[in-house]
Amino acid sequence: MLGLTEMGEIKTQLAEEAEADLKKTQEMKVPAATGAATQQGSGLMDRLINEFGVRAAFAQEMLQDEMSVTLKPGEATEIKLTMTKGAKATYEWIAEGGVVNFDMHADGNSGETTSYEKGRAKPSGSGELEAAFDGKHGWFWRNRTDADVTIKLKTSGAYSDIKKVM
Repeated sequence: MLGLTEMGEIKTQLAEEAEADLKKTQEMKVPAATGAATQQGSGLMDRLINEFGVRAAFAQEMLQDEMSVTLKPGEATEIKLTMTKGAKATYEWIAEGGVVNFDMHADGNSGETTSYEKGRAKPSGSGELEAAFDGKHGWFWRNRTDADVTIKLKTSGAYSDIKKVM
């Protein structure tokens, strides 16, 4: 009714075409007279970037991960996705055995920072994260209860890496 299914199919098709075009462009590298490599422009990739604002992040492989971390009372942890500006990832986390305080935020490669969402005494969270800039985007959780809490995180989307950073 809203056309979201069709938009998703178009976005997926554009990403696949952009990835194929990028691979073709990389194969077309030719040595210059000085011995350095030059790369011919990519018509489809240029068009996607210029007309639709589609970045290379949308052409990368979609990843899917699940992580689990147990926090003792007073402990904290942080998990970050490495993303490029405009890339999107869906997420769902559950705090089993209690509730946690959280801060969903990002640290950019050029010193930028932003906070997407914060919460106190939450049992879960879910949504879509769109990277505001190139860098590390993710969650900080702290267990303020008097019992162990296990955080279970599921992610899916356009990111190149996921790491527990503390």
